[in-house]
Amino acid sequence: MKLSGFGARTSLLFLCAVAGLLLAVAPALPPGARAGVGERGEILRVGLATGAAALRLGAAGPFRLVDPSGREVFSGVGSEVEVRWEGGGALLGPAPGQPAALPLLVDAGEEGIVTLGGRPYRGQLQVLAGPAGLTAVNLVALEDYLLGVVPREMPADWPAEALKAQAVAARTYALYVRQSGKHAPEGFHLCATQDCQVYGGVWGEDPRARAAVEATQGEVLRYGGELVMAFFHSSSGGHTENAENVWGSYLPYLRGVPDFDQASPHSRWELGMTLQEVEAALRAGGVEVGRLQDFEAAGEPGVSGRPCWIRLSGTAGTSDIRSSLFRKLLGLKSTLFSVRVEEARLEEVLRPRRAWEGTWVAPAADVGAAPKARLLGTYSVPVAVGASGQGCRVPEFYALGRQPVPARVTFLGRGWGHGVGMSQWGARALAQERGYTYRQILEYYYTGARVE
Repeated sequence: MKLSGFGARTSLLFLCAVAGLLLAVAPALPPGARAGVGERGEILRVGLATGAAALRLGAAGPFRLVDPSGREVFSGVGSEVEVRWEGGGALLGPAPGQPAALPLLVDAGEEGIVTLGGRPYRGQLQVLAGPAGLTAVNLVALEDYLLGVVPREMPADWPAEALKAQAVAARTYALYVRQSGKHAPEGFHLCATQDCQVYGGVWGEDPRARAAVEATQGEVLRYGGELVMAFFHSSSGGHTENAENVWGSYLPYLRGVPDFDQASPHSRWELGMTLQEVEAALRAGGVEVGRLQDFEAAGEPGVSGRPCWIRLSGTAGTSDIRSSLFRKLLGLKSTLFSVRVEEARLEEVLRPRRAWEGTWVAPAADVGAAPKARLLGTYSVPVAVGASGQGCRVPEFYALGRQPVPARVTFLGRGWGHGVGMSQWGARALAQERGYTYRQILEYYYTGARVE
């Protein structure tokens, strides 16, 4: 789960507080659905598609579609049937189609493989009515789910101990997110993308990753008896970061530690952008400061050297945003970066009130000279003063006159991902070069947590 994205997030503590309520929102399983805990672990609900106008459902072998009453509405062998969303309801089969009650369950038997748009998955498929179309959910046992996650999140030819560490982290993260109820209103526990963990179904499986999953079956990370939020990322750039410096929520087991990811191809990276491109990306994400004139790190950096906040300066004022949101909107690989100005232009620069403290009084020599600053907006108090040296109150904005403003910049960065929790390239190095076991790797990156 190389979350690029956790940007502006709901408080982790809030998620935990409302978990019980949210979990109750998930729809009940239809007749014929397999649930509970078996040899392959608890059943997870993985969202594969949302808001779909049409879905193709089937199986690699014999299968049947079951409606909410338990009635079989379709059966087939090695084929798929289309379900369409029209007029707030579902139609089954070729046009014009027959009305079908939702949710529908696709069942291929205990050992069968179901398919969605030709892509195979273990377990069963459920089709729900969503607010804007059809939602497809894979009902899959936890350990089978991990078979489709581990090799999508970490190369299967990496050291076995690193793969085992990935398996335990992915298992823990899946159970934590299910417990939080984050996706319960959508009818599932986890999504199948980087916003949760990348899940590829059967096509994502690999025998080396399977061995790692089976070798750690049932093992999770806990801190004080509770599941940890086992974040992981590709590469930290030399040092991981404290959770609160990225998302604002303190977690005792997500502390920054020195990393060993120097072999990562993302250990160093560069990205060039014009200031107009930066401004457009921010505006598309709802961040508006007028015409962007500059940006810089604000406040104290994190333990890894990452800026926690970015201060944006523009013609409409300034705004401080989390660096994680800045990174997400601009598509940067990480928040561990510096900026090199490649080109600059002359532009009238404005600064907000807080950048000019106190009251300015013009010395006598300045009488009759051009004002050093002028008021904008609705203020009417003049900035230029007379021979008496009369001062003026602090304005909302003041102008510095024509100043060099960046026109094109290059981001010089290190690492890929949010930088919190386990670094995958670091795990690879610890296993391959230092002989760490998967337990040692996990307990290094998740401070105070234990594999249980």
